[in-house]
Amino acid sequence: MLARMINIKNQGLGEKYLGAPIIFLRSKTQTHLSLLKSIDNRINSWSNRFLSQAGRTSLVKAIDQAIPLYQMAAFLIPKNLCRKIDSHLCKYWWGESLDPNDKKIHLLAWDNICKPVSEGGLGIRKSEINNIAMLARNAWRLLENPESLWGKTLKAKYFKNSDFLHANCPNSASWAWKCLHFVKEKIKPFISWIVGDGKFIDPWCDRWIPDCNNEHPQPQTPHDTNIKVADFIDQTSRSWDRGNLQIHFDQSSIEKIVRIPLSSVSSSDRRAWDLTRDGRFISKSIYLTLRGVGNNQEDKLWKGIWKSKMPHRVQLFTWKCAKNALPVRDLLSQRININTNLCPRCQAEPKTITHALLTCTQIATLWSNSRMHCCTDPFVDKPISDWLRSWLAVDPYRSNVDKIEHFPLVASLMWSIWMSRNILVFNNKIETDIAIQNRAHRMLPKPKFQKQGNNTTSQSQLTNHARLPPPAGWVKVNCDGAWDPVTKCGG
Repeated sequence: MLARMINIKNQGLGEKYLGAPIIFLRSKTQTHLSLLKSIDNRINSWSNRFLSQAGRTSLVKAIDQAIPLYQMAAFLIPKNLCRKIDSHLCKYWWGESLDPNDKKIHLLAWDNICKPVSEGGLGIRKSEINNIAMLARNAWRLLENPESLWGKTLKAKYFKNSDFLHANCPNSASWAWKCLHFVKEKIKPFISWIVGDGKFIDPWCDRWIPDCNNEHPQPQTPHDTNIKVADFIDQTSRSWDRGNLQIHFDQSSIEKIVRIPLSSVSSSDRRAWDLTRDGRFISKSIYLTLRGVGNNQEDKLWKGIWKSKMPHRVQLFTWKCAKNALPVRDLLSQRININTNLCPRCQAEPKTITHALLTCTQIATLWSNSRMHCCTDPFVDKPISDWLRSWLAVDPYRSNVDKIEHFPLVASLMWSIWMSRNILVFNNKIETDIAIQNRAHRMLPKPKFQKQGNNTTSQSQLTNHARLPPPAGWVKVNCDGAWDPVTKCGG
């Protein structure tokens, strides 16, 4: 009637609202298939650009993984669809198109790439686990803000006589509620109570006693559903009532309860997220927990690589070296049939990563003549990661703090040597050592000019002197000069 009075025409909402489906098909895969299509459209548009692997890494992390976040925060995406999304992102990261016939060698598993940076990965999130983490954020919001509009709506329909944590999921529930209920059961073991006045904590069902893990206290008497934790607190002295505790709990539980500190001023009970130090929920914590903790033995190596001041492409190249993921002939011969696995430079030894970048006769001479005057002979039969650790002071047997300052140049020179290898293999051209070193120096950030002692005139003095007019009969020409201490060049 109101629409007819103010002359507003009725119009359907369509199939989507803010990119999320509002009409659900019987097949949930078909319902959310638009996610995969959106990501595929981005990948197809990017495939025409000749981006480096470092550029593709940035696009995958910043854009492709952001596309499905809105739907992932509201619904559970089918597992097979999440796997397809990961598969397409993996193909694009390795430089493949979405054509099934376009196949390249993947030297690293996608699970290895998706590890956190501290564990030797790139920090790319897997879609299936990220979906649960995004939904968990909304479940936590519902717990913390039960008086919000959507909280009141869900409570009136699904848990009138309880709270969200103890709500059930009937078969007739909506798909959105089933998704929230599933995630709620996932995060329930990581939610505990911080005791305030104790009026909202169920002593038998809630997690409120430290050091009990997921176990509940052992009652001495039958459960009384009307009892709250407040009944065991002397509100006058703000201390635990030991007499009442001994009636209901066993001695082991009592000792743990009395160690719980109580504030001198009565305050409301509040929930805490056990996976963070401050008790606040962050989606990263539940993602890492569901993914599982890996081996942190090489934390310092990965941190040293990514913290070094050098271009992202050089960082990624160094990371691939440490992960043994460069397409050298020795690795390729283990996967496909090739004519030879010998080094294209010396034609004498199998081409491993260490040989290609360090110990080949021609390359060893280059390192010896470089500014660092390196000797690579001790690394002949060792993995390239030992070489990187020695420069990052990670290896306790070769620790040298002074070497850390030279690591960006070492990594850039390794990258430049690899570029010269590509030019030799694909263009049949041999570069000189000077050309290789100059390309490495160009990848380093330019150092800022520093003043030293009284030999350097202040900038204000130079500026004022430059503005003085020449004497009569003279012609003054102002010029500039620069000096690069790395390449020892001036002009």
